[in-house]
Amino acid sequence: MEENNLSLMTRLVKRLLRLKIENAKLIAAEKLTVLFENILFAILIFLLGVCCMGFIAFAIVHFLSEVMEPGWAYLIVAGLYGIVLALVIKFKRQLIGNPLARLISRLIIDEPKDSTK
Repeated sequence: MEENNLSLMTRLVKRLLRLKIENAKLIAAEKLTVLFENILFAILIFLLGVCCMGFIAFAIVHFLSEVMEPGWAYLIVAGLYGIVLALVIKFKRQLIGNPLARLISRLIIDEPKDSTK
C-alpha cells in the first residue's frame, strides 16, 4: 500500500513538473510574441516617419526656394534636422531608454494573465 502511494506520488510530481515546464514555455512564447510585436511596430513607425519627414523636408525646401536660393533652403532644412538629431541625442534616455526598459521589465516581471479567474 505504501509503495502504491509512493508510485502515485512520483507520477503526480512528474506530471506537475511537466505541466510547470509546459506553462513556462507558453509564458515565454507569449512574452516573446509581445516583444516581437512591439519591435515590428517600432520598425513600421520608424519607416513611415522617415518617409513623412522626407516629404515634409522637400515641401519646406520647395516653399523656401521661392523666397531664397535653393541651396540655402536645403541648408536650412538640414540645420533643422541637425537640431532634431541633437535633441534626440540629448534626450535619448527619456525617449528610448526608459520606455524600452519599462517594456522589457514589464514583460519579464509581470505575472501572466490568468484566464480562469
